[in-house]
Formats: sequence, C-alpha cells, structure tokens
Amino acid sequence: MARASFDLEKLTNEIGDKQDALTAYRESLAIQQKLVNANPTVIEFLSDLAHSNNNLGILLNETGQPGESSLAFESAMAICQKLADANPTDTDYQS
Repeated sequence: MARASFDLEKLTNEIGDKQDALTAYRESLAIQQKLVNANPTVIEFLSDLAHSNNNLGILLNETGQPGESSLAFESAMAICQKLADANPTDTDYQS
C-alpha cells in the first residue's frame, strides 16, 4: 500500500493537478510514517519517507507555500542524516 501511494503521488503530480498531488503526497506520507513507526530499522521505508518529504517540499514550493516547503525539506534532511549516520560506508546515503 505504501508503494502504491508513493507511485500515486508521483503520477498525480506529473498529470498536472497540483492540489490533487498535494493531497496524494500527504496521504502517502501518513501511510509511510505509520510503516516507519512500526518498522523503524527498515532502511527502505526510511528512504521512501525521505523521498516523499523531499518531493512534497518541491511541490509546496511550486504552489507558493515556502514555509511548509521548508518543513518538508527539513524532515527529508533529518531522515537522510539518520540514514547517512547509520550507513557511513554507503556512498549513496553519504551523498
């Protein structure tokens, strides 16, 4: 379900309806956050959550919501930092 919602958010954004895309991103984030809360050590779930927060930040910025955009980017960065700290030899997470 988390994967499907992640795909839906991206597709909705690509179609062009930004308000529908914002709704899809927020719904996807809620599902992904529940998944991370239940499985906090699964790197793939954390990575997906970071990507969704980053994508939401971009979309919020595009729709003129810079304050909310910054919060989404900060969430994405915090998750990415956690992944980088936990995987110091993984160059993907370090970059």
